[in-house]
Amino acid sequence: MAAVGSDDEVLAWVAARQAGLLAMTLGEGAVAACAPRVVSGPRPIAGWTADPEWRAQRAAVLLADWASYPAPVDQVSLARLTRVLDAFPQGFRTWWLDHPELGPVPVGYSGWYPIAPELFERLRLSPESITDRGEVLPLGEASDERALYLFNYSVIPQLRGGPVAGELLRALANDVAMAPHAGLCAITVSEDGARVARRFGMTRKGACVVDGVEEQVYCT
Repeated sequence: MAAVGSDDEVLAWVAARQAGLLAMTLGEGAVAACAPRVVSGPRPIAGWTADPEWRAQRAAVLLADWASYPAPVDQVSLARLTRVLDAFPQGFRTWWLDHPELGPVPVGYSGWYPIAPELFERLRLSPESITDRGEVLPLGEASDERALYLFNYSVIPQLRGGPVAGELLRALANDVAMAPHAGLCAITVSEDGARVARRFGMTRKGACVVDGVEEQVYCT
């Protein structure tokens, strides 16, 4: 894909593909061809925004997120996604399908990043103090002293419950297992999200209210 750069270019790229992605039908051959992409390498001297691979990944994650969650209230904002990916892009995998009509399209993604020990304790002991997911700020490097926040795990509706969703979840589990960390945490509004959190050994610690919506907080 073209390495779209500016916010306006990203939003235009996503808008041009979102409806087609949601309307497409998938055959077994197409599903079998799904493959992941991850941003790799050190941070460029000029910053991630100067890196074509990073810019392409940012657009792909946004499209995969918006296609997975049709309701705008459930979608990540481009501004928040940019902040997170600028801090820790290596925790994000996009899953791509080479569609015969649409070409290569992202059909799902997973994301995680390290957070400060103090923030992890806040999520564990006083989750109600969180009023905005933007408060769960990423750090640039994982370590044995830092917990990992599971930012998201999602696939487009056509792939839920199928082999791609299972492979995505297994890859996420492997990524998390390979990273040094002191614990895991997540915030979710759906039962699917809660089920994934429990699968990773997390238990419900309470709830927070974000934009008038009660969201469940899970931690190890």
